[in-house]
Amino acid sequence: MKQKMFIALMLLGTVTQAQDYYRSLSYEQVSYDFANEEYGFRESKLEDTRFITHREYLALETSPGSFIKISSAYSHNDRKLGDCYIMSSDKDMYCLDSEDNKVWIFLDFQEEEELFKSAVVLTDIEKIEPFKITWK
Repeated sequence: MKQKMFIALMLLGTVTQAQDYYRSLSYEQVSYDFANEEYGFRESKLEDTRFITHREYLALETSPGSFIKISSAYSHNDRKLGDCYIMSSDKDMYCLDSEDNKVWIFLDFQEEEELFKSAVVLTDIEKIEPFKITWK
């Protein structure tokens, strides 16, 4: 009986604390083109960025070994972009696009136009082993 209870507690802890560790090898910056009414490519860069997704936050590596933690809450599932989360500012959102292996980070929501002004798209993503973080 004790063994079954221990296993149940371990599984519960895994579910409630689930977080995934990833590495992006490049990113793209896009901005909304009001004339064409679509997001247009601005620049791309090869950059190794580690990040962590969790049901309550997104952690991004800003420099080697230094991470920022951004609180978030589940918003909806977009059929093109995957699961989307509103970030703590309420003007930013990120979406986990598992079909195209990208993370879209939308920035600066414009209420009048009902769209985000720009986005950073993490690309070439691979899942990696968990690592220890010192929050700064």
